[in-house]
Amino acid sequence: MTERKLPRPDKYASCPSEGKILEYYAGTFDTVFVAFHQFYDKGKISSKEFEGDNWPANPEIRDKCSSVTWSEILKITGIPSLADLDAGLRTYISGLKRQFENRDTAKAINELSDNIVIPAEGFICPFVEGKLLNALFSNGEKWLWVGDEFGTERKLWWIEDLLSKEVIPSSACSYIPDKSISVTTHWDSHCTFICGNGDKIRKILNDADLEGFYCDENTEVYWGLH
Repeated sequence: MTERKLPRPDKYASCPSEGKILEYYAGTFDTVFVAFHQFYDKGKISSKEFEGDNWPANPEIRDKCSSVTWSEILKITGIPSLADLDAGLRTYISGLKRQFENRDTAKAINELSDNIVIPAEGFICPFVEGKLLNALFSNGEKWLWVGDEFGTERKLWWIEDLLSKEVIPSSACSYIPDKSISVTTHWDSHCTFICGNGDKIRKILNDADLEGFYCDENTEVYWGLH
């Protein structure tokens, strides 16, 4: 029987598993923004609804919860840096080899108030999703291809519809129809990579007003360890 081997995915519809981010997208995108997945104050939603895998849908979270930025988490916990928080989140989900773990930070995260919900790895944050989709729509982008992490399945969505229901799956790789902007969430990370070129992507990111940073040539997927 012939071995079935998937073709290499297009860069605009894929996410690097490790290594340098800009190097992975070279020739396709010159700009990548790492958007932090916000923590959130659960507000009117019961803590029980955040147990297990069946969390409230993103529109409900945006409506009933308030976001808590990474900078605010640093102040609350005394965690020294954003890189430490990234490593601590990865440690918290047992996503690092022992020699790279940051157990003190993971402990501080675990001891956060019961009112603060820790973002799930691999899923775009409801607040990042809402701000980004609104910024895309207000800048004339009306449609988004929503694909899986392997680039084997996709569906075209009207962006306003994405704001009213939860559609974007775990580790999704999504992009606008002309393939000039890509949005992808690494399966084991608490951040989303927003990719594009030049002034266009920077204008959209400026309008979205997301917490995070632009990659330089040395930024890696596991950036909190470097």
